[in-house]
Amino acid sequence: MVAVVADCDDWEDVADFCEYHRPWFALYLDLPPRGTPSHDTFDRFFAQLDADAFEAFFQNFTEELAKQGRTDPEKQVECPPIPYQLI
Repeated sequence: MVAVVADCDDWEDVADFCEYHRPWFALYLDLPPRGTPSHDTFDRFFAQLDADAFEAFFQNFTEELAKQGRTDPEKQVECPPIPYQLI
C-alpha cells in the first residue's frame, strides 16, 4: 500500500520501491534476511487475493486506525486479524 501511495504504477516499481526503502520497512516489520520479493512474486501473490475480501479487510483496517487516532507514529496500533479467506 505504501508503494501505491508513493505513485508506483506496476509490480516492478513496487519491488524497486520496497528494495530501496527496505531499511525503513525493517523498523516496522520483521523482514526475512533473503531480500525483497521480486516483481513476479508480488504479481503472483496479489493475483491470488480475493479482491472483495481484501477490500473489506482494508476498509476495516483503515477504520480501526482512524478509531485509534493514528497520529503518533510511535504509538502501537492494534490491527484487526487478517482473514484467511483473502486468498
